[in-house]
Amino acid sequence: MEPGKRADFVILDRDPPDAAPEETSQSRVRATYVDGVPIYQK
Repeated sequence: MEPGKRADFVILDRDPPDAAPEETSQSRVRATYVDGVPIYQK
């Protein structure tokens, strides 16, 4: 990653690698960023 670059990403309510397989599908989106700008936050 380089300074000044923008990113698209989501923040979930749990860490998928640490969640049990049956819990992964129950993850909820807490925030969505597009070009580094928050678009949705719960």
